[in-house]
Amino acid sequence: MVRLRSRVLVGREPELALLGDALLGAAAGEPAALVLTGDAGVGKSRLLDEARVRAEAAGFLALCGHAAPLSGGAAPLLPVADALGGVRERLPGEAWRALADGLPAGVAWLVSGVAPPAGDGAGMERTQVLELVVRLLRRLAAARPVLLTVDDVQWADGSTRDLLAYAVRALRDERLLVAVAIRGEELSGDAALRTWTAELARAPRARRLDLGPLGRDAVAEQLADLLGAAPPDELAERVFARSGGNPFLAEELVAAAGDGDALPGSLRELLLARTAGLTVDARRLVRAAAAAGRSCDPRLPGGVAGRDADALDAALADAVAHAVLVSDGARVAFRHDLVRDQDLGLETDRERVGQAETHPCGVG
Repeated sequence: MVRLRSRVLVGREPELALLGDALLGAAAGEPAALVLTGDAGVGKSRLLDEARVRAEAAGFLALCGHAAPLSGGAAPLLPVADALGGVRERLPGEAWRALADGLPAGVAWLVSGVAPPAGDGAGMERTQVLELVVRLLRRLAAARPVLLTVDDVQWADGSTRDLLAYAVRALRDERLLVAVAIRGEELSGDAALRTWTAELARAPRARRLDLGPLGRDAVAEQLADLLGAAPPDELAERVFARSGGNPFLAEELVAAAGDGDALPGSLRELLLARTAGLTVDARRLVRAAAAAGRSCDPRLPGGVAGRDADALDAALADAVAHAVLVSDGARVAFRHDLVRDQDLGLETDRERVGQAETHPCGVG
């Protein structure tokens, strides 16, 4: 059986070595920042996942946030709230009370899991908010080493970018490692993002890692893990040529190839073939999930995926079976941002008539 995702991270030995050194340094009070750039699907998120796994194994508190391309615009500090939202459940009661004691409302919502207060920082100056969040990170790092990651920063709001820049510039002797990932293709068309990324990478304790495509041997190693055996040379060559060394595309192509049949000519062709067999309810679910952003609660309104919970469960099972969505029971997400980004033609003319559906995750 072909595995949909390889278990091993191949072709990134220099980056993994640097990551290991950064974690060791942060644990010893030598904070650092890693700025990951590269095309979509090249492995930035996978490297952040590896950072989290290694950090937690070393006793770090791993705080992981994500930005998403929301239709209503990016909410202030939403990726930071995403990262800090689980702190309360992961700290002992006394430690939590000591951390939260006296936090102003302008930043307390970040760790409480509730909605932000009305207004920008509840009347606080932005610099005050940034300073208080950095102080919060320092208090966390005083108790145990902290890894803070923010993925897809190209979609983050200005407050989140300001906070990351401020936090990285303010690093002194905290047991803190900050790692962010940015789509490289977004940099060419966004001068402000390009300038911000360059400035962040020039901070004294920062290091920029530009992830390029994998080489042919690394792709073959990836395929061996996916297939459970060394791939035929012809298949390895075709996947490498079609994927351009992009790890995510290589995984998708192998999954589509099955026993070595013809490979799709593009990711769009691959995904169109995959979604062609979806039920109408599953198509509506996928469309709703795409509108919601990176991930969402699986308890979608019944009207999106069907008329009741059973219809929703069946629609989700169908989308997962076709390898369009993934679900861990708590969240529903696309297998990769590239999948969500594709125009999959999921709407029929009849479905376009009434487009005023509520977004499934309270977005919109």
